Amino acid sequence: MGKKIYLIGTSHSFQLRTPKAPLKPAEKTFKSLLNNAVLQHAVRLIGEEMSIEKVGAMQSICKEVSDELGIAHCYCDPDTIERAALGISNCDENLILAQILTRCSSGQRITREEAEKETAQVMRPWYKKREKEWLHRLLTHNQFPVLFICGANHVSFFRDLAISHDLSVTILHHDWDQF
Repeated sequence: MGKKIYLIGTSHSFQLRTPKAPLKPAEKTFKSLLNNAVLQHAVRLIGEEMSIEKVGAMQSICKEVSDELGIAHCYCDPDTIERAALGISNCDENLILAQILTRCSSGQRITREEAEKETAQVMRPWYKKREKEWLHRLLTHNQFPVLFICGANHVSFFRDLAISHDLSVTILHHDWDQF
């Protein structure tokens, strides 16, 4: 069997929780989703679009699940220093969106959807570099099958990138939400 990646796209807000606090309903549901995916697909590694730097004082639910199930885990997103070394901007997507909306509010008419689309176009070259780095880290670990969690806006691009490297990819959720 070839190397396999199972993808779950979601909002990053589901990936982190307050340490030692009781799980909120959405966190409990997300954790159950991960547990079930690992067991159903014999996953050996959980990778996620996250860095230790981004986790900060929070707890990664993906890391928690991997520890509880005794499988490997990988924070795949480069931190600030690694991004600089890789030539990846540390621009905040929300800041760029706000700038586009501000520019447009001073005369030019644009819908929020159009502003989000323009933001995605501005960010795509940097996203592409990050996505390549995520795949590089997963390939370096070489523990397949992999369950990879990323922002919903990356799912199709990351799938295509992985397929171009002769990996088999199944999207479990394009944009998982608790509802």
